[in-house]
Amino acid sequence: GGSGGQSGSDSTPSEAGSLDGSFGTEGTVTLERDPRDVDFDPDGKIRVCVQGLVRRYLPSGAVDTSFGSDAATHGTPLACDVVTRLSSGKYLVYDKGSLTTSSHFMLDAAGQPDLSFGTSGEMTYMNEETFVSVVSPAGESDGATYVGNTIYNGPSFAAMRFTADGARDTSFGTNGIVSFPVSSGPDEF
Repeated sequence: GGSGGQSGSDSTPSEAGSLDGSFGTEGTVTLERDPRDVDFDPDGKIRVCVQGLVRRYLPSGAVDTSFGSDAATHGTPLACDVVTRLSSGKYLVYDKGSLTTSSHFMLDAAGQPDLSFGTSGEMTYMNEETFVSVVSPAGESDGATYVGNTIYNGPSFAAMRFTADGARDTSFGTNGIVSFPVSSGPDEF
């Protein structure tokens, strides 16, 4: 994971619990920005969402130079809080934005913006509720996606559903949103 400053590092332990010297530099990869989300693709590649950039690393810890739309950074410059690999091989990027707007971005398997999604690869929407944190974008086999959020003025939880092309699925809940209260007591719903 990352540190609280402007940089972070990820390391891979070896079987004995010590750093794997074949990963990165002496078992560590240093990131120039604080990571917001780190996860693994099925092939062992590591996707990292850092401030303003989605980047992928090879299992060796080297930057995957075949990924992304920006040759200088070997990544895709986007505001990014969570990046999820969908079963289609595409990447759904979620930016919680501000208290009033949020955005989804779709990247193809090579990290290029998927221009068939939303408007030029992006879907920005007004938050009808005040969302403050993303749980995780998840994908369906039909290409629809869900985003779960805690609602600031709740306390409650909400899920939004979006169609494969990035539009809010108005057939889901009320205008694409289902919300329910969250109790502060133990074991209550």
